[in-house]
Amino acid sequence: RSYLFGLPLHPQTVSHHRAVLRKALADAVTEGLLTRNVAALAKPPTVPRTERRWLSGDELRVLFDGTSGTPLHALWVLAGTTGLRSAELLGLAWGDVDLDTGGLRVRHTLHRDHGGWVLRPPKTRAHRAVPLTEYAVRALRGHRSRQNADALAMGGPPGVRGLVFTTATGHPLHGANLAKLLRVDLIAAGLPVVTVHQLRHTAA
Repeated sequence: RSYLFGLPLHPQTVSHHRAVLRKALADAVTEGLLTRNVAALAKPPTVPRTERRWLSGDELRVLFDGTSGTPLHALWVLAGTTGLRSAELLGLAWGDVDLDTGGLRVRHTLHRDHGGWVLRPPKTRAHRAVPLTEYAVRALRGHRSRQNADALAMGGPPGVRGLVFTTATGHPLHGANLAKLLRVDLIAAGLPVVTVHQLRHTAA
């Protein structure tokens, strides 16, 4: 077993470290700095296979029913039915959504940068069109009504930059908090804990 500061390292971590070292030494051999890549001779650790988990269709409906009427209901609905990435969901603006035709376009991703928020092009450069289920359209209509009501109560515009998913005060949601928020809703619904990314597998 491999250790760092007296603590055991997971075989996957060791495998990643070996890959980085192997590439660095291979570059050194190419540049004539070394004659042999000793990392290529080292036997990689056996990485145990772990079963990937996602929600079934029935479990997804339980999550939707359990969060109906809450601020994050529409977000979980989109995550579980469209397969959008977290940054794509949080960078989604109302101008990208057409509830009449039942579709949206992924044009931005939301990121934290030097203490501020920035919108960047999506990982997939094309501004892809994503169809919405009727359930997702209803969830978004209800979400927009609640967001407008919150904005009216706060005396301000409904969301910074017209973002679909914001805090109660209209500010962008932090992607790092989504996993915690999803975990709370899953446990409350009596469901297995999965990540937001695993909801993409559920959508698939």
